[in-house]
Amino acid sequence: SYWMNSYWGGTFAAIGGAFVFGAFGRLEKMRSFGARGTGLAVLMALGIGMLANSRPYEGLALCVPVAVRMCGWLLEKRRTLLAPKLFRVVVPLAVCLALIGVCMGVYFKAVTGSPTRLPYVVNQERYGWPMTLPWTEVKYIHQDRPEFAEYYLYELTDHVHFASLTQFLAWEAVRLQNDWRFYIGPALMIPCFFFRRMLRSRRLRFLLVCGGVLLVASYMTPHFPHYMAPILVPVAAVWVQGFRYLRQAKR
Repeated sequence: SYWMNSYWGGTFAAIGGAFVFGAFGRLEKMRSFGARGTGLAVLMALGIGMLANSRPYEGLALCVPVAVRMCGWLLEKRRTLLAPKLFRVVVPLAVCLALIGVCMGVYFKAVTGSPTRLPYVVNQERYGWPMTLPWTEVKYIHQDRPEFAEYYLYELTDHVHFASLTQFLAWEAVRLQNDWRFYIGPALMIPCFFFRRMLRSRRLRFLLVCGGVLLVASYMTPHFPHYMAPILVPVAAVWVQGFRYLRQAKR
């Protein structure tokens, strides 16, 4: 599919999400923090940077519940581990994120003239899109080329679907089918029948919460299936755990 075979796919964002989930999941299980903890913090920062530079909106929706969970992890009962967590994990994570922010600022300044002005903003002012956020003000901009005029109308059509509740629900039903075919399909629907049992699993609960937050955030905006690429890890966890439950089923 176009996931792998084009530059348009979501592979980069999916890898970023996997780095965030994988690094934090391992940090939660650690009982002592040394060089490995620092390495996982760097990997987590790399994942956040990949999300910020590929799917910033969806990446933020994924990182917010992870940040909340991380605060709880820092302040859990075993106070003796607070100092190692801060110096071995939080400080390297903060330093790496600061370096990523500086690099992004340098890039923004080279492209837009300001370290705080995103290329998205310049593109929107010049061509009128992206209109992916429904609360974005729509401005009519005359397009010199017919291809650009057609694409402007295409973005406007997507934006109009958020004008009323009826249009919104009808369009969401269409997109839900597209996303279902892309991520699950008929065969991988079988393990999803055990979803209720998964909700009771402590191992999966956090992943499912993160996936749910990202899903809600994605459906608040027009999107293609690959926009939700950071959700791949929670979806894959559902597949794997569902097949485990299927193997144990007695009926």
